Amino acid sequence: MSKIIYLISLLFIIIVSSSRLSAQENTILALPLNQHKIDIDGKLDELIWQKAPSTGPFTQKEPYEGTPASNLVETRFIYSNDYLYIGAKMYRNSKDVQHIISRRDNSASSERIIFSLDTYLDRITSYSFGVTASGVRLDYFHPTDNPYSRDYSWNPVWEAQAYIGEDFWSVEIKIPFSQLRFNDADELVFGLNINHYVPNTNEDAFWIHIPRKEVGWASHFGYLNGIKGVKSSARVEILPYYATDLTHQNTVDSENPFDAAYSWQNRIGADIKLGLGTNLTLDAAINPDFGQVEADPAFVNLSQFEVIQSERRPFFTEGSSLFSGGGSGYFYSRRIGANPRLNPDVDYKSANNSTTILAAGKVTGRLPSGLSVGVLSSITGDEYVNTFTVNSSEYKRIKVEPLSSYNVIRLQQEFGDYGSKTGIILTGVKRSIDPNSDINDILNKQALTGAADWNIRFNKRMYELNGNIGFSYVEGSPKAILRLQESSARNYQRPDANHVSIDSTLTTLSGYTAELEVAKKEGSFLWSVRGEAESPGFELNDIGVVQSVDEYNFLTGIAWRDLTPNAFYNRIQLESEFYSVWNYGHIRNGSWLTSSFEYLFPNFARISLTHEFGFGGLSDDITRGGPLMERPQGHYFNFSTNTNQGLANLAGTTFTYFINGENSSNWSFAPYINGQYAGRFEYRITPSLSHKQDNRQYITTISRQDSRTFYNRYVFSTVEQSTFALRIRVNYSITPDMSLEVYTEPFISSAKFSRFGELSKERTNTIRYFGEDGTSINLQNDEYLVTDGNESFTLDDPDFKVFSFRSNIVFRYEWIPGSTLFLVWQQNKYNRLNNYGRLHSGDLFETFQSSGSQVFAFKVSYWFSGARLFN
Repeated sequence: MSKIIYLISLLFIIIVSSSRLSAQENTILALPLNQHKIDIDGKLDELIWQKAPSTGPFTQKEPYEGTPASNLVETRFIYSNDYLYIGAKMYRNSKDVQHIISRRDNSASSERIIFSLDTYLDRITSYSFGVTASGVRLDYFHPTDNPYSRDYSWNPVWEAQAYIGEDFWSVEIKIPFSQLRFNDADELVFGLNINHYVPNTNEDAFWIHIPRKEVGWASHFGYLNGIKGVKSSARVEILPYYATDLTHQNTVDSENPFDAAYSWQNRIGADIKLGLGTNLTLDAAINPDFGQVEADPAFVNLSQFEVIQSERRPFFTEGSSLFSGGGSGYFYSRRIGANPRLNPDVDYKSANNSTTILAAGKVTGRLPSGLSVGVLSSITGDEYVNTFTVNSSEYKRIKVEPLSSYNVIRLQQEFGDYGSKTGIILTGVKRSIDPNSDINDILNKQALTGAADWNIRFNKRMYELNGNIGFSYVEGSPKAILRLQESSARNYQRPDANHVSIDSTLTTLSGYTAELEVAKKEGSFLWSVRGEAESPGFELNDIGVVQSVDEYNFLTGIAWRDLTPNAFYNRIQLESEFYSVWNYGHIRNGSWLTSSFEYLFPNFARISLTHEFGFGGLSDDITRGGPLMERPQGHYFNFSTNTNQGLANLAGTTFTYFINGENSSNWSFAPYINGQYAGRFEYRITPSLSHKQDNRQYITTISRQDSRTFYNRYVFSTVEQSTFALRIRVNYSITPDMSLEVYTEPFISSAKFSRFGELSKERTNTIRYFGEDGTSINLQNDEYLVTDGNESFTLDDPDFKVFSFRSNIVFRYEWIPGSTLFLVWQQNKYNRLNNYGRLHSGDLFETFQSSGSQVFAFKVSYWFSGARLFN
């Protein structure tokens, strides 16, 4: 026994020694600054740079994997008590260096060097700092062990400059240790990888090469050693701001007492970051400014489901990846401060497009044990509108949104050698609602949701077991809960459903969800098997997003890929998936088989083809609360292609086409062109044109006298809709810290509705058209009069033509590190005509003439750090 113990101990020592030897080969030593001084000018002309050790050779990942990099790269690290200095020199002919001045976090098609630091040495998370050859700073956070999982909302305060010599270009970087998160130690050891990307040759070279067929990012890093005597500082940052905006309405209704040509607002407040120990950070906002500079794209929605918009407010985007756990959409930050939900039925009301956020705060960070923590809390106030009724000449002040609190807790524990993790998320909403108010009929009093999730890696990182299990509980008045039962997410009122039914006395609703997946992630052959269930009562929409529940589904997929370049392609991938979904009444809603092909040419141009065949089924949502309706078989095609993404000027296009057994069809065409001019101008032009003919567009439900289709008429029509949009974005960068950005989007959409009819029988797709089979239909004064025997009813003429024009012109200047000035001119114009007209070229100019508003805004902020406050 003693000999066995001795042999095991000896083997352990050999393994540890060999691993340390391997680690030494991937280690770089940081040199102390001592009494030296470094000017951040990008030139690396201080003597101490020559004394610091340099990293070893780089290896290509693209285009010739595993071969030495074409260009010599030298990187060095120096530190003081307060700063980490990084210097890099890339030896290339200056004529070959692609350098375009752009705004921060936009590398454009510039050559760049990127340093990724695993400061916690957890082998999972990392922070990346990059600099282009034109001196543009890039920074993002990797929340997972995945190189493509990037959180660009992370915006630390740091400095960098680039310099282009005759046969090299170089950068100098100065990162305050206060902007990094790490565990205190006598000697800090950070995980490290370095990436040099040359866009005009598509060469992607790394200090630590990670093979294409392997997954992982920080788990492969080398080491940055030698940082001694550096401690986490008292992290205090204060960002006070002043903002003002002037709004001008293009048209004013003289009969509306609340319409004004001009309105003016002033705001002052502050955002505060406070370190809670060495690992946690408190972000708090006093009178927060939650306006967004970027405009949302225009759209016309004819479906029953909500359109989900991207979050653009900095407070919510920063660190948002941590709050995205649980599997489903447990947290959708745009619920906070959204448009008031109550819409009073009055002649006129004052404008109110958002709910005031009184205060907001969050705590984020990671403990030495590998536990990531995220806590967010926000309070929105009572929101009122002033109303006026013409007949009674009565003014009122009506509450349209109650005092509410929104809360999220996210915990995620990392474990094991390969980046496995498990976590929980809890959310809560509490509203102060008057039981006698109209708000009590439409909003829940409180909501609680939560989930546990896991991602477990096996056999190094080759296999993964993923899953989650969650719950929801909401409480409200009987009318509020009835709205949930009848909502498009669940449709409890379905007359032929035997597993759900309306209960108008309920004051609570609860449900659950679960998902389990096992997948192979590495190698040439990949596969996955997944099952998921969402019970009928599952509800997240108080603070999250769920659009359809009452289903369980199964998915299995397989893929083959070849990532080894040859004379014919750089890489190729074939993939196929089969997906089926049933509701809790065991009705198969549909099944789909998807096949895709992606081909990357040796010159890095790309084509992608996808075909999806729908096997059909019985839909429980097309009739929007009515009986089951047949879903016909259908085909969907997608083709996309683009030129080499590394070129200064590139182009691409996407074309889609769909057709099904009822002869409904749609197609879309969206080309784009990206480019740059004179090293400072960037542009992206994206026109898009689409057309659809839906022969089963739901219109309304009308009661009937006889028992056919459960005493209701489920009315459908054919709709032909054409949509054109032209998104143009032009950026002019005066310096990497000063830019002028222009975004415009004219948008036109028109729809013609015809061939009105009703579902002839449940579980079929057959329409009984009005005007046939003993019925008549006539258009009278913008209404259709339908007669069927001794019954008659009217339908509104739903034809429309929409014109929209949205634009943003933003001057952005980071006048000192962390402090920014904005000048903004926004336009939001909209006009809807209740008649149909085909799209033509003149419509593009008509969008400019639409009525709407213009906003002129100014905002300035000043960043105080702990050093400025206490030193």
